Amino acid sequence: MIGLFVLALVSGVGGGLIRDGIFIQHGPPLAMSDGRYLAVVILGCIAAALFRNHSLVCKLPFCLPMRLGWVVTRSLVLSTRSTPSSILTAIMIGIVTACGGGLLRDVLVRDEPLLFKPGQLYVLAALIGASLFTLLIL
Repeated sequence: MIGLFVLALVSGVGGGLIRDGIFIQHGPPLAMSDGRYLAVVILGCIAAALFRNHSLVCKLPFCLPMRLGWVVTRSLVLSTRSTPSSILTAIMIGIVTACGGGLLRDVLVRDEPLLFKPGQLYVLAALIGASLFTLLIL
């Protein structure tokens, strides 16, 4: 159960921790200062433990919309200026936020990161989601 919790925490908030720790640097990361993040991870662990025999196969029709929605809800736009550098920065931060947790999870379990495996389109979905979100709010 501890391993499940650690991997769930890293997968769920790892991208945000990278974003807040490297790019934002305004106090402690949001995921560590707001208890709701921990509560959601705990509820997710309980659900995973209860439904472990009914695993959902993650294929393109499921992963692409999920990743697009993940990026839209977790993207952070650094500035509202419409300069090309701020737009690209916001898109890159959105991609790091969306993909960072999975990357950290794969490193912790000593597995090849999914973003290096062929046929995994979640980074492309993160790019599309971050781009759409950034461009639509300008």
